[in-house]
Amino acid sequence: MTTPPLTEGLGRRGLLAAGAGLLATAGLTLPANAKPLSAYSKNDLGPGSTPAEIEAALDAFFDSAEPVLSIPPMNLPISYERQLAHGTRKAIIFEPGAQFYFDTFTAPAFMLYTEPLWTVAVTGITQVDNINLVDDPAHDPASFNTVARVTLSTAQTVRKGDRFRLISDDEVYESLHGGTPPGGAKRARLGEVVTAGLDSTGTTVTFTSPLKETGYQTNVRLCRLADARVDLIGGGCDYNDPAAATNGIHPVVQLEGLTGCRIVGFSSQRSIASVFYLIGCIDTQVIAPTFRNGRLEVSLNHFSYGIEDWSGLGTTVIGPNSLNVRHAVDSGTYAQEANLPGRRTHRHGRTRGLTVSGGTGSAGPNSPTSTHDEADGATVTGYTVFDIYQGASSAGPAFTMRGKNTSLTGCHAANTRVGVYLATYLNGSVKDCDIVDCQTRALMFASGNWQVPLDTHGVVKGSRFSVLNSDSPVWYVNTAAYGASMHGELEDVVLAARSTRQQVYSRVAQFLAPGNWRIRDLTIDLRDLNPATLNGASTGFTGATGIVPFYFQVDGVNLDIENLTILAGRNSITRLLDGAPATLPNTSVRIRNLYYEGDAAITSGGGLSAGNKFGINWSKFTSGRVSVSGRRLWGTGGDKLHGRTNDEYTKFFAQNAVAAVVPDLHGLDDDHVTLRFGGTAGDLTLAGWPTTAMRSAQRVTIMNGSNGVITFPFPAYSIPAGGTATFVLSDNRNPLLESTS
Repeated sequence: MTTPPLTEGLGRRGLLAAGAGLLATAGLTLPANAKPLSAYSKNDLGPGSTPAEIEAALDAFFDSAEPVLSIPPMNLPISYERQLAHGTRKAIIFEPGAQFYFDTFTAPAFMLYTEPLWTVAVTGITQVDNINLVDDPAHDPASFNTVARVTLSTAQTVRKGDRFRLISDDEVYESLHGGTPPGGAKRARLGEVVTAGLDSTGTTVTFTSPLKETGYQTNVRLCRLADARVDLIGGGCDYNDPAAATNGIHPVVQLEGLTGCRIVGFSSQRSIASVFYLIGCIDTQVIAPTFRNGRLEVSLNHFSYGIEDWSGLGTTVIGPNSLNVRHAVDSGTYAQEANLPGRRTHRHGRTRGLTVSGGTGSAGPNSPTSTHDEADGATVTGYTVFDIYQGASSAGPAFTMRGKNTSLTGCHAANTRVGVYLATYLNGSVKDCDIVDCQTRALMFASGNWQVPLDTHGVVKGSRFSVLNSDSPVWYVNTAAYGASMHGELEDVVLAARSTRQQVYSRVAQFLAPGNWRIRDLTIDLRDLNPATLNGASTGFTGATGIVPFYFQVDGVNLDIENLTILAGRNSITRLLDGAPATLPNTSVRIRNLYYEGDAAITSGGGLSAGNKFGINWSKFTSGRVSVSGRRLWGTGGDKLHGRTNDEYTKFFAQNAVAAVVPDLHGLDDDHVTLRFGGTAGDLTLAGWPTTAMRSAQRVTIMNGSNGVITFPFPAYSIPAGGTATFVLSDNRNPLLESTS
């Protein structure tokens, strides 16, 4: 019977306590079953021991039945590689001062891996219903499942609970690697971890659930996974400076195809490339790691990562702390050639179920936590990030969330180049986050690095985003790749801009891709932009002018906004909506319950925009699908509590008329509705008024923006091109002409 490792049976609290106790620099007490490295060598191993001596001792330890190895304070200048047997259970304790050391940089310092116990071709995949996986069906006869079932080319004996990796040479659809499909030999290949739901002997294997992937077609195989675990307690890494001049991407520790490993308290003070490669590992726990001072030398392929979780399942990282590394935690899918056997079968499939809980990252060239496009189900909670800059191949975000089913919750960031970089194509979620004082965009929707037309989708709730001393939009919807769109929801979100210097500011939200947005309870706060006082002293700043809250670079954006608050402070809003194209015929905006407060009214220019209380550039929005209702509270002098205000309620509705129409006022219950008619069809005669849809004393202002005369049959009146007329509905529901201009 295999003796369990030192950490077997410890819960999260026990592991943390064990790690802290084992790594204490004073009063260190090793467990009784820990044998020193020298016990596996004829020499007394320590500082100055050769790589060959150290590696021979490690081989002897793994060949033995002993469960725990302790390594004394020393550098380990090794390039150790070991295949682990099925059932391996080991733990290695690094005493303070023990660390891996790159004297040369040609291979991983420490690599452990397993190979499948067997690999068999799959000839068929089906999904079956009403399968009972309960050991005692009579006790629970209702436990029927819908599961996947495969047919093998040769018979195998399988036990319930056995784990497999189902793989094929087909490419993950959202793959980053290899260019436009099907080019490139190295691809992210399909695969997933599955579990046997029933005992069986033969060519049929039944799993515990349906498959997560579809598209298994080319060289489909089922690999029976070996079960091996090695825990690492303590430890660190460093390198000889000349070694850093060598090209390569070799990690310090590479674990491939292991299950349930626990890595506690590893501390990297310097690294050339990645510290940990976790490839195809299952349920790895990395607790309280420290990553410092990683190299970023693009010409040598040195990209300093703390943990790279490739094709893993259920990796949990608790409390990582990083300083000056590219990513503390990264995840994705390993790219490789087709039909590779052995340990390389672990490299098939997405990373699934990565969880990062707590942690701090600072002073790095990219986001401390990152998920690549192939990631599925990554969760980041309670992470704090600050002082991130724009490094090579990086936008410098605090958080990079790509892939699908991702969640960013309760996180904080300050003084990062970009705040949240959200490029998820399915179920991306940002909740209860505080992302402040970004150097550029605080909330950025973007396409991932995928090579296919995928829409971006994300939901943001209960969060605050701000930029500091920047003219960048707070919310930025970037260009969509391959003609795709970007969609999402914002609820209970604050978009803010502030400055500690005289600041020009132009756009709060900017859209460079078409898409549909559902927005509820949005606040735009500009009160700390160009403040009159700062730290109790007068600044002499003046308010910014020409601000547009919503700016459209492209057509085809649809905004459905309910409860919008704009706090302009001493800054001037020029137009509520505007855009770069000459017209935006396929863009629609519906804003209900707008509350505007500022020292100055929203300016709107002259001509037909005169009297346009929210400064909407009607010449842009020619579809007739723009409506705004709300309240404006404004006044010069800024003292809103002593009556120097203007308090107005209004609604604007744009309609582009090219033929005789009846103005559609259904559902517009505001006291004063404004309609603007555009078009180049010449004279226009309105067919009448929908008086049944209007209320007594309701006012309607008609603005003629067409090139012809608008004629009303009742009351008989004509509005010339460029003219305006206001009608009021009397008690007997007859529209009466009230004023003209």
